[in-house]
Amino acid sequence: MPCVILTGGQSKRMQIDQQQTNKALLPFGKFSTLLAYQFDKMSGWFEKVYISSKKPYDLKAPYLLDNMPSYTPLAGIMSALSVANPFVVVIPVDMPFVSWATILKLYKHRNKALVIYPKSVQNFYLCSVWHKDALATLQQENPQSIRTLWVKLGAWGVAVGASLEFSNLNTYKDYLEALQHLKDIYG
Repeated sequence: MPCVILTGGQSKRMQIDQQQTNKALLPFGKFSTLLAYQFDKMSGWFEKVYISSKKPYDLKAPYLLDNMPSYTPLAGIMSALSVANPFVVVIPVDMPFVSWATILKLYKHRNKALVIYPKSVQNFYLCSVWHKDALATLQQENPQSIRTLWVKLGAWGVAVGASLEFSNLNTYKDYLEALQHLKDIYG
């Protein structure tokens, strides 16, 4: 089963010294970028890992280029579904602490719906397992949000507790907290 790392967002909330910064390109631990960290981590778990983006980065990796004009995860998901065999794991670049155990938990439920995702009482998370048959609905319906698409597909949410594993690095503060967590884990 392939994995696709989503990087096509605008990182609007990632402001460093009042400058919008592409979070995928921020240094992360011993890696030159958060993207390199995620690619290395996912490559240890999956036979084939792709990066979905508007344009290729310097990182040598297979890319799926988003051809939609909007900056939405739906563009990356559409690209990801093109390589589903018949399933694909989709993970955003800004969720660096997702565990293999969580991915396996989602995969275990793969036959319950076209999309399996982790959810808590307050949130849903973009890390998900998709079946290739979801592509037809995505192309026909042209939904405006992930939630709308998931409703149309009858997506299945797997209950998870709130955890750092599901935190997103949306702001510089989130990023600094993630770096501290990484330091706490690996020293």
